Amino acid sequence: VGRSKDNRSRWGFTGGADLGCECGAAMQTMSHLIACPLCPETCSREDLMCASGRALAVAAYWADKV
Repeated sequence: VGRSKDNRSRWGFTGGADLGCECGAAMQTMSHLIACPLCPETCSREDLMCASGRALAVAAYWADKV
């Protein structure tokens, strides 16, 4: 579970703010974050589960953005 705009909205932390991603996607979900065109690296759920280098690069990119 991560801090996507979609999840933060479900948890009541967005105050009705826009749920879209800066890339233009309508919803910033966890699935979107790992494949977003703004991120220089993409990864799969399997990469996340084993903390691969790709997953770490994606996490580092989003760490200060979401």
